[in-house]
Amino acid sequence: MNSSPSQDHFLLSDYQLAFCTSNDHEERNYHSRIVDFYEENSDKARFAFVDETFLQPKVDKDRKVIHQGFYAMSAVIIEADKIKAARTILLEYAPNLDFKFHANKNSDSRNLKFLEKIHGILSSSTTIITVSTAVDYSPDDDTQATLVREARHSNMLSLIQQAQDRDDPVYAFVFERLDDPVKNELDREAISRFIRENRIKPIGRTQVSSRAEKLLWIADVVCYATQKVLRASEYTLYDRIKDYMEVYDAVTQRYLDLSPDPNRTISESKLKESEVSQPIGTLPNDLLRDVAYGRFIREEIKQNLSSKGNLKQPADQQGLAYQRVQEQGYSNLLSSNQAVDQSIARGRLTPIQMHAIEELERRGVSIPLEIQQLIK
Repeated sequence: MNSSPSQDHFLLSDYQLAFCTSNDHEERNYHSRIVDFYEENSDKARFAFVDETFLQPKVDKDRKVIHQGFYAMSAVIIEADKIKAARTILLEYAPNLDFKFHANKNSDSRNLKFLEKIHGILSSSTTIITVSTAVDYSPDDDTQATLVREARHSNMLSLIQQAQDRDDPVYAFVFERLDDPVKNELDREAISRFIRENRIKPIGRTQVSSRAEKLLWIADVVCYATQKVLRASEYTLYDRIKDYMEVYDAVTQRYLDLSPDPNRTISESKLKESEVSQPIGTLPNDLLRDVAYGRFIREEIKQNLSSKGNLKQPADQQGLAYQRVQEQGYSNLLSSNQAVDQSIARGRLTPIQMHAIEELERRGVSIPLEIQQLIK
């Protein structure tokens, strides 16, 4: 930790600088990390503030159905020269430094007032949302936690790629710290893996609570607005911020339209479910390579979910928002490169992928370099 931060740092507010000399152990040893982060990344042109929301799949054994889940992640990108002013607006909204903002614990009216307060911040920044409806299910709690984490890392990789693949790329990210230190470490390992495998360019990153960085409040309310659409077709909050949001499918990285337009044509699914149900040994070489790449990961997940019951939208879903978002995602096939991205994001190959690789080796078929890299 830097023991003597500059008192006129253009990225830092006074309350953050005070963490470094606080008598409070948590502030001095944890919250002060935000000071180190900004000082180490003071040359960055812009910063992304990241939060997430998710819903696990849930089985209704009595009705023999499975309510599908989702994972979504938001990044609010703010130019460096506007960060301190944006934070000042939040301090005006809640001068008490101990105030905790959680959109999911607020009423709609309270959240709408907050959105009015930050309207100027959102209108002058960029907000990226990635959404995945391909979240797998297991009755085992530990396995389910792993599946949710894989969906998280899928979103995280896609979000960073979207933030970097633009005219004004982002190379500094502030992530909302998770309560579990182990999960935070797994996130750090995942990002290091993305960089090592050349899926993203190196980034400056930190994991802090909103106590340390109040700009995370904005990512929180954006996530909550997205959750309400996917979970219940509730657009009250989304309608206030939709003009400032870019929403993408986390797997294919194609644009998603969350609007409730009843006249929108239903997207035709491009999923090839038969490819993951056929015996591996019967597949031709080209299709076998596609399976090895992981191009049918969504088909694998759908097949597993379907084995638990009839697929339904989230239990609280009163409209068609989830279904329409999923249809848009399923209307695009994964490229080989996107499939490799997803395998790297998961940090593992599925049993079907491994079986396909073994069959290619048995046939003496040359294995593409990208697949070889996945095996190591």
